[in-house]
Amino acid sequence: MQVITETDDSGTILATAPAGSSITIIDLLTHTSGIAYPFIPSVVQKLYVDAGIIDGLTVSNQTLASQMRMLAKQPLLFEPGSSFEYGLNSDLAGYLIEVVSGQPLDEFFREHITGPLEMDDTWFYLPEESAGRLATLYADVPEKGLVVSKGDEADIKLDDPNFPIKGARSYFSGGAGLSSTTHDFARLMQMLLNRGELDGVRILSRKSVELMSAPRVDSDGDGVADLALGLSVVSDLGNYAELGSVGAYNWGGAFNTTFWIDPAERLIAVFMSQVRPRDTDIGQRFKTAVYQSLE
Repeated sequence: MQVITETDDSGTILATAPAGSSITIIDLLTHTSGIAYPFIPSVVQKLYVDAGIIDGLTVSNQTLASQMRMLAKQPLLFEPGSSFEYGLNSDLAGYLIEVVSGQPLDEFFREHITGPLEMDDTWFYLPEESAGRLATLYADVPEKGLVVSKGDEADIKLDDPNFPIKGARSYFSGGAGLSSTTHDFARLMQMLLNRGELDGVRILSRKSVELMSAPRVDSDGDGVADLALGLSVVSDLGNYAELGSVGAYNWGGAFNTTFWIDPAERLIAVFMSQVRPRDTDIGQRFKTAVYQSLE
C-alpha cells in the first residue's frame, strides 16, 4: 500500500511512499488503517468517488470483491496503526471473512451468527414477504421538518430510497448492510452481555468479548482511549460527562439508531429511528432517561 506523504494547500496529493507496515485486522476493527469513507471529506474523497467506490448502501450490481480491489489501489491517509479515521474498514473486514471462510458474507452471517441466535428478521436484503414491513426513511429538512426521504438529502446517497428491497442484492457491506428489528438486535446484544452466549448457544468466547470491549484507541484526540474493536466504550466516566458506567460500550447507525451494553448494570438498550440527515439529540436523551430510572 502507498501512504500519502505530501499535499498542497488545496489538498491535492503531491507524493506518496510505500507503507512501512501492513494493515492488520486490529487496524480494521479500530479504524486505524488509513482507509477513508467516500462520504466523509478527506484528501482521498475525490479519488474514491472517481474510482466508483461506494459507502456500502447500494442496489447496483456490486460485490465486496470488486469494490475492495478498487479500494486497494487507493493511497492511505497515514501509516497503518498511527492514527484514526472512520472508513470502509468493516467492509474490508467483511471481505476478509469471505476470503478466509470461502463463503459470501451473507451466508457466513446466517450460518455462524444470525441463524444460531434465531435472528430470523435480520438480512442484507429483505425477502419479498418482509418488504412491506420496512420502516419508511425520513429526512429532517430545514424549514420543512420531517419528509419522506428521496435518497439524496444526506451525505450518504442512496441509489434507491427503497434499499434494501430492490436491486441486484449482491453487495454485502460489513459496515452498513444489515437491516433488522428491535427484537433481533436485542438478542445480539444479550449475547454480548452474556459474554458470548445466549440460550445455550455460544457465538464468541468470553475472552473474545472481553477483548472486543476493552478501550485501546483515542478517536477524538482528548487523551482518553474511547474506541474498542468496532465499539465505542466508556473508559473514564468523568471525561464522558454523561450518565453511564465505566465499561459500557455502544455504537450508532447512519439512520439515527443506537444501542449500548452496560455490563456493570446488567443492562442492554436499543433505540431505533429511521431518519437522515437528522438534527436531534433524542438518542442521548433516551439514554439519560434510562439511567435516571435506575434505583
